[in-house]
Amino acid sequence: MTKIMIDPGHGGRDPGACGNGLREKDLNLKLALMVRERLKKYKCDTAMTRSSDVFLSLPDRTKKANTWKANYFISLHVNAGGGAGYEDYIYSGLPDTGHTAKIRSAVHSKVAKVWTDAGRPSRGKKKKNLHVLRETSMPAMLMENSLIDNAEDTRLLKDANFFNRLAEAITAGLAAGLGLQLREVIPSPAPPPKPPTKPPQPKPPTAKPSKYNVADAIRAMQAVVGKVQLSAEEAKHLDANGDGKITVQDAILILQKIVGK
Repeated sequence: MTKIMIDPGHGGRDPGACGNGLREKDLNLKLALMVRERLKKYKCDTAMTRSSDVFLSLPDRTKKANTWKANYFISLHVNAGGGAGYEDYIYSGLPDTGHTAKIRSAVHSKVAKVWTDAGRPSRGKKKKNLHVLRETSMPAMLMENSLIDNAEDTRLLKDANFFNRLAEAITAGLAAGLGLQLREVIPSPAPPPKPPTKPPQPKPPTAKPSKYNVADAIRAMQAVVGKVQLSAEEAKHLDANGDGKITVQDAILILQKIVGK
């Protein structure tokens, strides 16, 4: 598995170059974190010399890369001091056609295009005797993403969309130069099938109330017997047992005749 060490330049008490409301150390760290996140889709391991705003000496940085046995080292910077655009470096003692130069060319072609497409110049592929390029035991490059004291360059560095394109270009350049393969996407397991829905069960028919409810009728008769004044003729018709009185017993006999009992 290819191991890539990402080095955000400066940090902590060392802000790096400053201009137009920006600090180099912040830009370097932000870009490094974005590149690391995008590299997760490739078959590689990544580490960072710093992942927060802390100070590291140059020997600290190269020691981390060498101890981890990285296969590649990329240091992210922003320049200052006049001029405009993008440039990158490899160690001055290396040939133009060597392994390190070929990887750098792959990264340069992707990143420089982002800058030139935005109307900023490419300052070219360069060499320099820099500590992080000289003391690393693996191929290494250092990039200078524009000049922080140039208003047009920093306008782009403040643009979130441009910064995303820059991170994508660095990632694509590393993938091309190092021959990284995409990780296999493991599909999520299919959800278990839902159990078949039972057809709605018909409701049992509601029993219709009988035409005559004897108990209810008796209770009604009990409530009114003795309270209703009847004429002699009416009493004859209602006096079921012939005792000359309308009683509960009369009511029961009448109801039994009604329901056929």
